[in-house]
Amino acid sequence: MLASQGLAAVLALAVASSARSAATAPQVRALIATMAHENPHWRTERIRGELLKLGIAVSARSIRRYRRRGPARPPSQSWRTFLANHVQAI
Repeated sequence: MLASQGLAAVLALAVASSARSAATAPQVRALIATMAHENPHWRTERIRGELLKLGIAVSARSIRRYRRRGPARPPSQSWRTFLANHVQAI
């Protein structure tokens, strides 16, 4: 999964740069976006835990900032539409 994304290179660059630096490295930002895209059910804390296993310390706030959002959901149907669709069954 992550090996195809050049995890070794990203990990080497992330560890080389200080994990406590004020700015998050661009490679770590790309890794966060990749992890969120490949695992859509993972939330911020799961991604943070996986990064900590790799030795990359990133705050939950930074992960929320750099995680790409998916497309907005279409609006759900209205009651009028629901009733029109189910009028035969009622």
